[in-house]
Amino acid sequence: TVALLAASSPSCVHGLANVKRNKESSVPLWQTNDVEVEVEVRRRRRPGLRPRPVPPPLSLLRLTALEDEEDDEHVRRKLKFAARYTDVDTLRRTFGTNRNKLWGDFDAETTRRLYHVLLPRAMLELYRIEGQLRPQELAPLAYEARVAAKKYARERCVVPGRLFSMAFDGFRSWKNYGTWNAEGLSWEQIWQKYENEVLSENLLEDDKHALTHKVCLKILEKACASNPLVDKMFLSERTDPFAEPDVARIAQILDQETQQLLNPSDEHTNHTATEQSHHLRTSDTHRIFHLTPQTVATLRFIIQTKKQLIPQRPTVAKIRCPSVQILPQRHRNQRVS
Repeated sequence: TVALLAASSPSCVHGLANVKRNKESSVPLWQTNDVEVEVEVRRRRRPGLRPRPVPPPLSLLRLTALEDEEDDEHVRRKLKFAARYTDVDTLRRTFGTNRNKLWGDFDAETTRRLYHVLLPRAMLELYRIEGQLRPQELAPLAYEARVAAKKYARERCVVPGRLFSMAFDGFRSWKNYGTWNAEGLSWEQIWQKYENEVLSENLLEDDKHALTHKVCLKILEKACASNPLVDKMFLSERTDPFAEPDVARIAQILDQETQQLLNPSDEHTNHTATEQSHHLRTSDTHRIFHLTPQTVATLRFIIQTKKQLIPQRPTVAKIRCPSVQILPQRHRNQRVS
């Protein structure tokens, strides 16, 4: 009787159920009846693998990044550069607005090339080359920069191109999420999309910090890439990709800023050389000469030697009568005698 009561107790029942689940979890996925169902069951069974419906807020990630790197001036300068082109107003002030306010300036192909130029590839280079900034810091900035680049390029495009772009984003949002959104995916939707991709690639990822790192890295990489189908639809294979002067000017500005950011030593050297030359010019301007007796004697000797070597200037008589030769006094006396 005691054995039956012990076996029927809730703790024993849960223990037997856990043993059964562990045995089922040890079975490889390819030996299960339905792989997709088994994946969902295992994901719900392990709390570390559950997708978070709400990602970390953008403002929280940015403030945390700035506080963590407060002592590093170089890292703060990079974060400031990364956050520079994350709004449309900055892009308008830096690169200008439409000359044709009603219709727009660029056709569909030029607008697509402008969008490629404005993609935040410099942030990905900061992570790959420098290694000082984490994906958690750059991913929200890259997302905002991509959204700002899309809005700015859409503003510079002609009206038919704008309507097509808005219809494309709205239809894709309605098809995937059931709501019409012409601005594209939100931060929460982007996070959920790439978190599901990371979990599908690695089912055993139960570390939340590692999962956040991988999701942010994927968001950073995808923010620098464009849709190949849309590129194939609008871009042509011409030799000069920046035939439009405005696009070439924007590309040159971004390239110079990226080079200055990735090569701070050259910028520091140029800045130091400029300061030194300015200091030399200032010191030469305010320099005071002190005359000593030796200096005065030297100047007198130089002046006397100069008078003997350099011929005299013609007088008024010589200018009026060029035929009359003006000779020194001793030569005149010799000629008269």
